[in-house]
Amino acid sequence: MSYYPPYPPGGFAPPARPRPSGATAYTTAALALLLSLGAAWGSYTTFAASAACYGSCRRNVALLHTLPLACGVLLAVSALLLVLGAVLIFVQKVPGAVLTGLGALLPLVPVVLFFAIADIRDYVIEFGLDLPIIVIGAFALATFTLSVLSPTLAFLRYRPPAFPPPPGYGPR
Repeated sequence: MSYYPPYPPGGFAPPARPRPSGATAYTTAALALLLSLGAAWGSYTTFAASAACYGSCRRNVALLHTLPLACGVLLAVSALLLVLGAVLIFVQKVPGAVLTGLGALLPLVPVVLFFAIADIRDYVIEFGLDLPIIVIGAFALATFTLSVLSPTLAFLRYRPPAFPPPPGYGPR
């Protein structure tokens, strides 16, 4: 008498989903760490330039003292969100993409103010910070775009199957 293995219950197991690539997620995290350094530097520079300019700049307007301070605070908060988001992306948690996206949007506020308000543009050019603010804006836009892409979120949402198919019943 020969022994035959029993049939698998309910037919074959569904094929396992392939693991999504983490390229966009890890690129987002790396850009977020670089942008956090830029945002922290921008925050420090904004506070230092505002302190140096207080009472001695060409234009002594209240707008030139409150907006830079608000931009400095935005950049500091952005740096913290970006570091936290990057760490969460490295441990494959979805809130990392959300925090990174939010942290990447905050540095865009000073960039928009730089292009929109002539007094702010003069203030930034006076201290030679026009190129760094454009570079920070480009990094912020790239980081935000990568953080909301579908492959990034698919990689962060992926969980391996709980039970692998039994041996001998998988695809050959």
